[in-house]
Amino acid sequence: MPEHDLSLWEIPITGKKPSSLQIEEFMIEVIKSRAVLPGEIIPSHRAIAQLNKVNCNTALRVYTKLIAIGWLAHKRGSKATVAKHLPTDQISDKAGPNLTQLPIPLLKYIPFNNCATETTTQFVEIGLPLIEKTVLPKKLARKFSSDLNTGVVLGIWGPDKLTKYVFAYILIRGFKIVPENLRLVRGRAECLNAIFSSISSESGVIINTAPLDTIVCHSLRHCNNEILNIETTYINILKRIELILSKTVIRAIYVRPNSSYPFCEKMDEATRLRLIAMAMENGFYIIEEDDDHEFWWGKSPLKPMAQNEHNGHVIHCCAISRTTAYMQHLRAVIAPIPFISHLSLLTEIDKGYRDPYEEKNIRNLLNTNEIIPLSRQIRLIKLKHLRALDEILRHQLGKRITYELPEYGTALWISFPENEDLVQIIEILKNEGHILKSTNYRRRSTDPINMMRLDFSQLSEVECRKVAIKLRLMLSKQKR
Repeated sequence: MPEHDLSLWEIPITGKKPSSLQIEEFMIEVIKSRAVLPGEIIPSHRAIAQLNKVNCNTALRVYTKLIAIGWLAHKRGSKATVAKHLPTDQISDKAGPNLTQLPIPLLKYIPFNNCATETTTQFVEIGLPLIEKTVLPKKLARKFSSDLNTGVVLGIWGPDKLTKYVFAYILIRGFKIVPENLRLVRGRAECLNAIFSSISSESGVIINTAPLDTIVCHSLRHCNNEILNIETTYINILKRIELILSKTVIRAIYVRPNSSYPFCEKMDEATRLRLIAMAMENGFYIIEEDDDHEFWWGKSPLKPMAQNEHNGHVIHCCAISRTTAYMQHLRAVIAPIPFISHLSLLTEIDKGYRDPYEEKNIRNLLNTNEIIPLSRQIRLIKLKHLRALDEILRHQLGKRITYELPEYGTALWISFPENEDLVQIIEILKNEGHILKSTNYRRRSTDPINMMRLDFSQLSEVECRKVAIKLRLMLSKQKR
């Protein structure tokens, strides 16, 4: 972890200097939250002391104790790191989810039906959820480029050899699984196609909480089930599910707990735990997709639902990392062993292109744990971009728009005045030479749109400020 990333270790101000016990408990909570990962370098005791305005000897005593009880590791002449095997690991192993059996049987694959998608939300999406290449540190970028030109023999390095390195990284992230619980799939569409076709049955509805996500909707056509699209916030999702259960059987529900689409909303812990309990009580699957596990803007990342006790009812799929485009499109599926075995038999599971040269570099990143500081460095860059974007929006557009900063992910949900049509405004901006990657989601071509999903994965602060200034002038003229 970069030495300048000290925000994680700042103890909330209480009016008194924190005691050694308070510092100890606080550091343990940070480690347990997985905000820092096993093997990761942490700031020195002097840095912690200076940050929290305590005596260096107090911080040193805390470090010495944490090393003694197994939370930190330290070798003479080197920096302190998070211990590779934490004191809670043994307890967590015993309390981990049972992923050896399927709680709900899989049926024979049924050809897909088309399903109509009716939605009420209309919005404009700006930006792509791909991190710009310039964010990749120059040293690693050069390493990737040179390694790709070494002419590695395909027979020496095959795509399947990557799985064991991804498995080790998945364990570091806090999952309690065995290798048989993991399957790599190249391509988001291919991954979702395989998952949805595997759970397809002739009875029960599948609830889609992202009806405006075209890839999810297309993948759901691989199911013979009735598809129920619900546009709802995660705040009242449990009531909606209870109402549905009172009328019919649920086969599965698709969710993105970190950041919903398109509303950029997180699912709180109480809702996640209650949803798992409902799945176990009523016998349905939860398809949990998580591409934003690296991008969290508070004190700690969101704990995946699949890391809780769920007895196989949660099927987790995620991008390995969003630090490179290839890793973002390389998906990890974590599920019960029989489900993974069934998944491996499907032909679409191997449709995605696998590049052995790229995967050799990914293996090196995972094997040396370079992925951890790289991921953290990019998160800090994106945090800087989020703060800059917030400053631009507040100063240039002010009360003309409303939005809330996201807790996770790289997108904002912004509301403009009801009488504005963002489609026309964006066309004017494009005609004036501003480069905007936009997609419109609306029921009729004549409908005005005043909602925007703005993705800052690729953000130019200079261009963003220019567009915001122009947008402010346009809105001011229309108001007159």
